[in-house]
Amino acid sequence: ALSGLKSRDLEALGRLMNKNQELLRAIGGSSPEIEDAVSLCLKAGAYGAKLTGAGGGGCVIAVVDPDRLEKAARMLSERFQVFRARLGVEGVRAEPPARQ
Repeated sequence: ALSGLKSRDLEALGRLMNKNQELLRAIGGSSPEIEDAVSLCLKAGAYGAKLTGAGGGGCVIAVVDPDRLEKAARMLSERFQVFRARLGVEGVRAEPPARQ
């Protein structure tokens, strides 16, 4: 997943997200509401979608090509609340321990 993020390979990242959602579903971590949202994300053109947070209902994250974003947001907003996020910042990083 990290290499997909670094290289901005949205298709590869989406495949990994879909695989993760399959695994979460298999262990009972998903719900009918989450599965509906994931399915709608994929129908709207997302490369991948999965539950995020504690699961059991609530929140889904999806990776969508910027060219498809408006269409996907419109489709999803008919049934769900939509929040848009961009991958434009460095985010969390590991630092070596401080010397004492």
